[in-house]
Amino acid sequence: LGNGFTRKKVGSLTLGEKLKKIRAEYQVNLLEVSRETGIRKEHLESLENGDYSKLPADVYVRGFLRSYAGFLGVDPGALIRLYERERSIAK
Repeated sequence: LGNGFTRKKVGSLTLGEKLKKIRAEYQVNLLEVSRETGIRKEHLESLENGDYSKLPADVYVRGFLRSYAGFLGVDPGALIRLYERERSIAK
């Protein structure tokens, strides 16, 4: 790419983009995730859209991320760190 633009690395996905991408790879919808994890669909949507203002207290969000990570088979620590980084940027 000689146009002066740098390509965005795949590793720099937002938390929401990462969750959507992994979920898409498993071909499951939010309703299925909600049923399996017990997390309300609205909360899952807010997480995937990066709309943290619509989510309950931090302690619950961390729990959601642990459950979601378990469901997707990914490292919960990585998701929580990403969430914390985005949270601190938002504030």
